[in-house]
Amino acid sequence: MSGLPNSNYLAFNEAARWLEESGYEVENPADNVNPDPDDYEEWLRLGIKQLITCDGVAFLSGFGQSKGAMMELYIANVLKMPIRSVVEWVERKSDFASES
Repeated sequence: MSGLPNSNYLAFNEAARWLEESGYEVENPADNVNPDPDDYEEWLRLGIKQLITCDGVAFLSGFGQSKGAMMELYIANVLKMPIRSVVEWVERKSDFASES
């Protein structure tokens, strides 16, 4: 999120909306509030707190250029969480819906 215009909130919010419309419960890091917006480490702490409450991780394109995203993916791997792109999560959910 850091270094991108408006912290890439538009992409995070669009992804969250799309996942929610597909039936997922979403923890969106764009919803976090940091009293000191310039405190990068606190943003990471807030994101990690969210991450460890989740059952899986959805990532946006370009995630590999983000140190924070790479750290979160490492944590998710250690915790054996499924990790997919937003598109893969949505397609997977729609595949399950069509099977019922």
